[in-house]
Formats: sequence, C-alpha cells, structure tokens
Amino acid sequence: MAALVLAVVLGLQGLVNGCGSTLILREGTMPNLATVAAQAEEAAQAEEAEPIQIQIQILFRLGDAAHLRSLAEHARVTFPLGVGRMLLGGLLCVAGFLALSGRRGSRTFLLQAVAANAVFVALDYALTPAVRASWIGMMAQASSLLPGGLTEQERASMTDPRLLWMAQRFRFVVFGLGPLALIALAITRAPARLWFQAMAAATRDDTEEP
Repeated sequence: MAALVLAVVLGLQGLVNGCGSTLILREGTMPNLATVAAQAEEAAQAEEAEPIQIQIQILFRLGDAAHLRSLAEHARVTFPLGVGRMLLGGLLCVAGFLALSGRRGSRTFLLQAVAANAVFVALDYALTPAVRASWIGMMAQASSLLPGGLTEQERASMTDPRLLWMAQRFRFVVFGLGPLALIALAITRAPARLWFQAMAAATRDDTEEP
C-alpha cells in the first residue's frame, strides 16, 4: 500500500533530519550567509545558469543557511525537538515496516505512531515561533546578498516577510500534518482493514504449519 510506503519514507525523513540537526547543533559551527551566497553564485555561474536560476539557487542556499543559524540561536528549544523528531521518526519507520509485513496488531501500532508524530508536529510548530521569526528576519536582511540586476523592490519582494510567514504556515499544514492525515485516513478505510486482516491471517497460518 502506498500509505505504508509513505509512512516509512516520512519516518526515515524525520530520523535523518532529527539526527542531522542535533549533530549540527552539537558541533556549533554555523554557516556565514555572505559566504554561502558567494559560493552559490560561483557554483551557478560555473554551470552557466540563467540569471533567474542563479538568483533562485542563491535564495534557496541562503534559506538553508539561515534556517541552521535560527536553530542555533534557539538551541535550548530546537535541540530537544531534534532529538524528539529523530526518535519519533524512527518509531514511524519501524511501524511502517511492520505494517508492510502484515504483522498482527501492526495497523494499530502504525496509527499510534502516526498520532504521536502528528502531536509532535503541532507541538514543534507551537514552540518555535521565535525560530521562524529569526529565520524570516535573516532572509529579509539577506536580500542584499542577491546578485546584481535586481531593483530594490524586486529584492524585497523575493524575501517579503509576509510571504515567508504564509509559506511557513502552508508548510506546516500541507507538508507537516497533511501526509500524516493521509496515512491515517488510508489505513482506517474498509479495504485497508480487510487487507490487514488477510495479512494477519496468512501470517498466523504460516506459523501454525508443522
């Protein structure tokens, strides 16, 4: 089932992201935005990219660097959240694998893992408004690091705080809670329940064979 594969993928993503953020925060080495912008522009020019592509690549690199710096600024909150993301991502991944194998009780376990991750996503969002504000502030200031050829109005529009706040809310709903809601909906439908029952029965028959 696609929903079970999605659960495994989301679990792995949470595990990797949580592990990566905790390791970076422990090391304490944060990127310099000006250096990141210069390196991104040099790499894009080496690829002979179009001007708009160069600007977009630099903007995305700056976004990643600003995100890391905002996490570091609020490490007392973001470090334990990173550990939690890693643990719950691992839980969701294991639950997804067990569900794919059709183990008895795996559907209930997966639902519990999905619910735990949904609660964590909401908690993460509720506890990190300062992190988002810091990131958006850095992005607004980073508009001056974009390459030439842009007017001041164009630079400001690419890092408009209002658009960035809307993007954060969109990301929370669509990419944070959305996939978990789809998984929960898929595995609670009648066809999914019948599939889990059939898989559990087949597994039980295999274990009972002499």
